Amino acid sequence: MKSLTKHVLGILAMLILAAAILAFILADLDVLKRMDSVSTIVLAVLTAAYVIFTYQILKATRPQPHVFASLPRGEDIEVYLSIKNIGNRPAYDVKVTFSPDLDLLAPTNQFKGAAGPLLNQPFMPPESEVRNFVSSTLTVLSLPEKDKRFKVDLTYFDSKRRSYSDSYYIDLSSYIFVKKFSSAKK
Repeated sequence: MKSLTKHVLGILAMLILAAAILAFILADLDVLKRMDSVSTIVLAVLTAAYVIFTYQILKATRPQPHVFASLPRGEDIEVYLSIKNIGNRPAYDVKVTFSPDLDLLAPTNQFKGAAGPLLNQPFMPPESEVRNFVSSTLTVLSLPEKDKRFKVDLTYFDSKRRSYSDSYYIDLSSYIFVKKFSSAKK
C-alpha cells in the first residue's frame, strides 16, 4: 500500500509540474487554446498512469502456485506434516526444509525420516495436499520450549520456471493447550 501511495503522489507531482510548465510555455496563447492543450496533456498523463496501475494489478494477481507447509494436529493426538498448494497453478520441484529437522519430533526411532519423502515434491497440482504422520502431541509437549519452534523454508517453480520462495516459523508451543485440556478432562 505504501508503494501505491508513493506512485500516486509521484504522478500528482508530475501533473502539477507539467501543468506549470505548460502554463509558462503557452502563456502567449489565448485562454481556451491553453486550457485545451493542458487538458490534453493531463489526459495523456492520466491514461499512462492508468496503464501502469493496471499492469501492476495484473502482475500481482496473475495465476500462480502458492505452497505452504504446516504441522497441524489430528483429531486425536497425532501431529502431521501437511504441504499444500493453495494456488491456482501447479507447483514444480517443491522443496521444503525444517530447521531443526522434523526427526526431532519422532516419537520413536521407527518414525525418524517419516517426513523425508514428503519434503521434495516434483509436482503439486492446484488445491492439492500431501500429508503424513510425524509425531504425537505427547511427544511435542515433552520437548523443551526451544525445540518447539521450527523454521520453514520453501522453494518451488511454476510452469514457466519462475521461482518462488518463502520462509517462516511454526511454533508448536500452542500444543500446551491440549495437555491442559486433556488433564482437565480427567
